[in-house]
Amino acid sequence: MSPSSVPELGQLRLGALKVHPSLLPKYRGPTPIQTAIMDDAPSTGVSVIEFYHTGEHGNILAQYPYALDSQSTLMGVQAALALLGGNLLLKVLGNLEHVRKHSVRQDRAQATYTEQACIENTRIVWESMTAAEIYKRHRAYCGTAHMSAVWRRKHIMHTVLLLDMYLPDPDTPVLSEHYDDRPPGTVFFRRKSKYLEIPCIDGSRIHVTKLRVIGRTEKDAQGFVNGYLRVNGALRMLTAPVKPKVPTPPFVYPPGHPKEGVVHTYVNQDFAF
Repeated sequence: MSPSSVPELGQLRLGALKVHPSLLPKYRGPTPIQTAIMDDAPSTGVSVIEFYHTGEHGNILAQYPYALDSQSTLMGVQAALALLGGNLLLKVLGNLEHVRKHSVRQDRAQATYTEQACIENTRIVWESMTAAEIYKRHRAYCGTAHMSAVWRRKHIMHTVLLLDMYLPDPDTPVLSEHYDDRPPGTVFFRRKSKYLEIPCIDGSRIHVTKLRVIGRTEKDAQGFVNGYLRVNGALRMLTAPVKPKVPTPPFVYPPGHPKEGVVHTYVNQDFAF
């Protein structure tokens, strides 16, 4: 509910309350859970506040903390805070007069703000993102958006959504002897494997278990391999589209990277490597 949708709050006998999924004044705005996950915050929480025309600026009536960890996801935290927030609101309503007498004014100096989510939040930039960064974004936005990359097949550009993924145990063997010879974004597979393996800029990797090419049906890793892949390590996902009939440019490592200046000469235009 936005302030503009309640133009006559002053006419409400008991006023209005708002439940916000953060420990205000931290993480005001539209994406408090996503931002907390992206910040690696150890915890967040839920707040019940007086609702004025200024959004999340009202006095705090009650708060309850919620711990976050390296596996916390937007949907999981959202569900937990919805339950906590509902229970907290009922307690506040059950003792509203007393709670209001002991309400706390928010400290402006401690306020932080979140921004509206946009498509750039979930676009994978293979030239800079580590596996940990990609997975963290996946946890922060999955449920409302999915991490995406570009796939070139012949001269047609496709957007691929990475629907589900995880970080493998570092001791898990790689899927190809050519792993170190291919740039970030390269897709490795085995016919009976339940995941695709994709290296990232720092040498780490993500394992992807579900994907969907925009305009086509969702597939698990084996279905994606059977439907689209022929040669292990021949497909490279891109950060941005390439114009038709223009050769796919080689991967460029950032300045200071151990592989700066390395050019991968293997070319398979059909799979944009």
